[in-house]
This record gives sequence, structure tokens and C-alpha cells, in this order.
Amino acid sequence: MVQALRSKLAASSLITSEVPYPPSVSTDYESPVASGGGDYVTTISLGTPAKVFSVIADTGSDLIWIQCKPCQACFNQKDPIFDPEGSSSYTTMSCGDTLCDSLPRKSCSPNCDYSYGYGDGSGTRGTLSSETVTLTSTQGEKLAAKNIAFGCGHLNRGSFNDASGLVGLGRGNLSFVSQLGDLFGHKFSYCLVPWRDAPSKTSPMFFGDESSSHSSGKKLHYAFTPMIHNPAMESFYYVKLKDISIAGRALRIPAGSFDIKPDGSGGMIFDSGTTLTLLPDAPYQIVLRALRSKVSFPEIDGSSAGLDLCYDVSGSKASYKKKIPAMVFHFEGADHQLPVENYFIAANDAGTIVCLAMVSSNMDIGIYGNMMQQNFRVMYDIGSSKIGWAPSQCDSSQ
Repeated sequence: MVQALRSKLAASSLITSEVPYPPSVSTDYESPVASGGGDYVTTISLGTPAKVFSVIADTGSDLIWIQCKPCQACFNQKDPIFDPEGSSSYTTMSCGDTLCDSLPRKSCSPNCDYSYGYGDGSGTRGTLSSETVTLTSTQGEKLAAKNIAFGCGHLNRGSFNDASGLVGLGRGNLSFVSQLGDLFGHKFSYCLVPWRDAPSKTSPMFFGDESSSHSSGKKLHYAFTPMIHNPAMESFYYVKLKDISIAGRALRIPAGSFDIKPDGSGGMIFDSGTTLTLLPDAPYQIVLRALRSKVSFPEIDGSSAGLDLCYDVSGSKASYKKKIPAMVFHFEGADHQLPVENYFIAANDAGTIVCLAMVSSNMDIGIYGNMMQQNFRVMYDIGSSKIGWAPSQCDSSQ
């Protein structure tokens, strides 16, 4: 699981097929999300004729990309590798295209060639291209969005849990939500199923007004915190974390510990593409001390799992959650009260060893990882510049 930790510190012409564009009424779109060994996997329908590919869903980066033929270096994937020659709508993009300028690293051949890396050493190199992306509405209708920029990766490295690539859901110009946001009001939400769920258990990621998308008709009540803009890091969804409570007591972490610094470093982001939660070391040590003072289970060495705080709960496997102190993250305007299984995760198949799903960040930035977000529907309302969450049983498709 720890090997799956992925830290991502790293305007198109739209034409429709079966749905009028712009839609005459607000239209929501959806795509299934499943657990993938510490990542969360969704699907993207690409090309003409459309073919479906599994991709990592990542709010911590922008580029949409998949592995492409000819593949000079590719990792294993379960889907056939995308063949540009098999799609009538595929075209390469030139360095003169405005979206080429949004790449952090590029070269001209004269095509717009890119190199895009992630904090865990994984990455992709290839050609920025454009394709038709087919969306599915919540009513099952299809919409073909043409000329969507994506990376056609010919040199790729890393472990992506058999996915074909990654869909960037960040705030930058190249992301899925930036390129297609006019179709669904620049709002999307996901509900991450428990990370140990089988891939067959999915939950819909909605693009649009999620409240109209529940087949159950259930209305969710969200707690919202404002997004913060960081001009130095345009892609990330920053929020203000004020403090953390354990066992009902605020830790009184020094004010400003999670703030964005004048040079653009620091801050706290929501990231579906990072497994664990990362905190700057000083507040992280405060959290460790508080937990150690409250948890009575035998502590064991978790270094083999890459984790710092692990306990043997074999004598209380059925009831250990009642003996773990409550944890609450206090964001600006909203508290996130966490179920125990979101911050203490089973480190073995038997479930007799549990470890804190949090580590010290060596990058100063704080990351609210996907483990903390399990069984909450998390909404990114970009137009209103806020992030919200509501408790939800995600593997029941809420």
C-alpha cells in the first residue's frame, strides 16, 4: 500500500453528438470510481470510435494522459494501449497552441512534446495531442467533446496499478475540469469507497450539480471550507487548516503552521491522488505525541510499512475503534470529524495491526490524502471557490 503513495508535487471547441450543446437544461455527467491499491481509478472514453480506458483520478495535477503506441517504455496496464492511428479524431498539437504553454516542461519538434513528473518518481513523456472525449450523462446520454488536450505518452515510468494513465482534475488550464468545466458548471464531486474494497465496488464521480444526481433522491448536507488561491501553485486546491483535535481537545498547533508562505511554499491541499495525509514535521510531531498519550495498545515498529505509529490490536480486533481517540481537522468554517478507519488503517490482512495514515512531509506543504476522504462525498465547487464534504456510504453509490 505504501508503495502506492503518490504525491503530485509536480479552451477547447466542444461539439455534441446526442445531447444539444450548450445543454438546454443543466446536465450532470458521471464516471465510476473504484479503489486501486491506494489510488482511485476512474474511466475516460477517448477517440473515434470511442474506447474506454482506466485512469487514476487525481485532483493534485492537471495533465490528462494515457500510454500510447508506439510505446518506447510503458508500464503494465489492463486495457489495450491507445493507438492514435486507430482514431479518426486524433491530432497532435503544436508549440503555438496556448495549452502547450501551460505545460511545466516542454520542447518543440515542431509538435508540443512534454515531460511530466510526480513526486514519487513516476512520470510520462510524449506529445500533447487533442482528441474527442465522450461523456455519459446521469440519464445515460452521450456527449462528444472534441479537441480536448491530452498527453499521448510514449515514455512512461512508475506503478499505476494497471491503469492506462491519469486524469488530472486540478485547477490548471490543462485539467479535465478546466477544459470541460463549462459543460457542468465547474463543479464536481466524488465519493471514495474504502480503500480495501474490491475493484468491482464503485461509486459515481459526478460532474455538475451533484444534488440532482442521486438516484436515491437523498439530499446530502455539506460542510464547506473556502478554497485559497496560491499564485505560485495554480493547480492545487488549497484550504486553510486551523488546528487538529484529538480526544476532544485542540492540540493548539501554532498559528500559521499550515499557511501559504510569501514565497508560495507551505499551505494545505486536498488531493485524491495522494494516499496518506502529509503534515509539516512540527505539527506532525504534536499529533504523534497526543496520540501516544491517549492510545493504550502495544506500539510496534511500523518502519517496514513506511509508517511511524502502529499498534497491535489483536486482543481487541472487534472493538479497537472504540479505544482510539477521536480526531477532528478544523478547517476555516468547517470541521471534518473522521471515522477511526480513515486515520488508522489496517496494515495486515488479518487486521490485527493498525497504523496512522499520516506521515511527515519533507516538502513543507500539507496534503489531505485520500484515506482521510473515504466514505465522504467531497465536492469541489470551483465557481464558488469552496470544497465541501458530507458523510456517505460510498460503496452504496451515494
